[in-house]
Amino acid sequence: MEQKVDQKIQEMLQSDVIEKVEGPADWISPMVATETDWRKAVEDYVYMYNTTPHFVTEKAPLELLTGRPVKDLLPSLRTDPHWHRDEEVRDKDAIKKMQGKHYADVRRHAKPSNINVGDSVMLRNFETGKLEPKFKLQKFTVLEKKGNDTIVANEEGVRYRRSITHLRKFPSQFENDIPPSKIPRPQQNNPEKPLTSDKPKPLAPKREQKFNHVLKHPVKRL
Repeated sequence: MEQKVDQKIQEMLQSDVIEKVEGPADWISPMVATETDWRKAVEDYVYMYNTTPHFVTEKAPLELLTGRPVKDLLPSLRTDPHWHRDEEVRDKDAIKKMQGKHYADVRRHAKPSNINVGDSVMLRNFETGKLEPKFKLQKFTVLEKKGNDTIVANEEGVRYRRSITHLRKFPSQFENDIPPSKIPRPQQNNPEKPLTSDKPKPLAPKREQKFNHVLKHPVKRL
């Protein structure tokens, strides 16, 4: 069998049907412009999408919609009840989502939130600006918490629904509504020693400039 194949290849080489290539070959598929109506092309693309098994469900969208297999000349109804098919697809979908969540949590270094009902929190500031803080210095209280969904209220009783990622615990030094300018700063170890001195610092002596290079005058050539 191998001799027949080699003989056939040699005949094709001699008749210039194929060309012998030594070394790596660039397998580039040429783009051929076909005069096809774009409406017909869109229909073909949609048909291919609906009849291709999905990565998560491992079933084609048309099969999940109609309940029968696709890509057959004579489609036949499934013998399994529809609830068996739907249960299997739901299980696969839940497994894929859980795997994606675990991967995202590891990549983003996610940690469980320490915010509970009754805590004082701040809301995220969505106003753009170089000097705008990331969280507004306004006190809110957490009323409800369901997963990542929370409901907070301000001192006037106005409620807001926010994601727990947009909350941060209210700082303890601002619990009594003390403005930041009136917060006492910790004293230093040597309060009597001033940080700066009023005496001017002596200027360093100027160094003498030395010219080590030799100036050369241009010579005129005759």
